[in-house]
Amino acid sequence: MGRRTAGGIHFVVLVPHRDSRKILRERSAELFAAGFWGAWSFPHAAPLARLSAPMTGIELKNLARRLRELSLAGGRDGMLRPGKTAALPLGQAAGTAVYGPLLDISFDPEDLGAGEKLVEIFSPPLAGCAILGPEDRPAPAILPPATLPPAALPMFRAAAVANLLYRPTGEPAAVEYSYSWRIGKLHWLPPCPRKPGRPRQTGVP
Repeated sequence: MGRRTAGGIHFVVLVPHRDSRKILRERSAELFAAGFWGAWSFPHAAPLARLSAPMTGIELKNLARRLRELSLAGGRDGMLRPGKTAALPLGQAAGTAVYGPLLDISFDPEDLGAGEKLVEIFSPPLAGCAILGPEDRPAPAILPPATLPPAALPMFRAAAVANLLYRPTGEPAAVEYSYSWRIGKLHWLPPCPRKPGRPRQTGVP
C-alpha cells in the first residue's frame, strides 16, 4: 500500500465476507494483468459514504443493523446481489474513480446515521476492485466502462461495515494509482433469520 502521508479521506464502507473478497482479489489480478495499473489501489470493499470524521462504534453497529433491515425489506432474503460494473468517482479524491460491480441495495442519508459527519453518499454502493485513471475512466463517470469486462462476484449475505481512511502516497505524478488505507474494526450485519434447509450464516471475516 505504500508509505502513509498526512491527511486522508474518511469513508464508511461495506466489507464483504472473505469468500467474496477472494473473488474481488482475483478480479484485481486479472485487471492488473490486462494493464489497469490501479487494480491494487483500493481495498476490496464498497464505499457507502464519504465522511468528515470516522463513525463511532455505536454508529457503525446501528448502521449494520439498518443495512440488514434493508436487505430483508419488501420480502427480500438478505442476499446482496452484484449487478453491472460501473465507475464511481470519489468526490474529494480528485481524479479518482473506483471500478467494480454495483450492489442491489439502496439507502438514504438518514439510514447511515452519520449526522453532520456525512459529506456524500454512494447509493447504490459499488464493490471496489480497481482505481481507474484518466485514460481508463469513461465519460460520463458513472457508466459501465465499455472496455472493461464485468466483475464476476457471487451474491452474499455475510458482510460488515467499517471506517476507512484513504490517502494518496508517493510522488504527485503517481498519485492516480498510489494510495494507502486503513480499515477500522469490522461490525458485522446481524445474521438473517434462518429458514429450513438453509445453512447457518457465519460471522467469520
